[in-house]
Amino acid sequence: MYEWRDMKVEPSVVADLTSPDEARKRAAWSMLVLGASPRLLVIIENRLPQAISHRQTPEDVLQEVIKRAWERRGDMGDPRHGGVYRWIVAIAY
Repeated sequence: MYEWRDMKVEPSVVADLTSPDEARKRAAWSMLVLGASPRLLVIIENRLPQAISHRQTPEDVLQEVIKRAWERRGDMGDPRHGGVYRWIVAIAY
């Protein structure tokens, strides 16, 4: 089992992230996103400028971060080295 910050990630999920099978890849991605979303939401809430908080909710920003991360998933690197969380947080910033 791998540590993904404070999350425990099964080796099979990590393997599925790099699987040639798109369905397995998407399922693994969903598991990681669901696990990380609460922490990402806190980061976004703390960094969202007051000036725009009435026009865009933290949840909207989170959805955009997840979308951008999926589009750039090829840049993620090896998920076994714990860089996934840092990578997606960098997209949130």
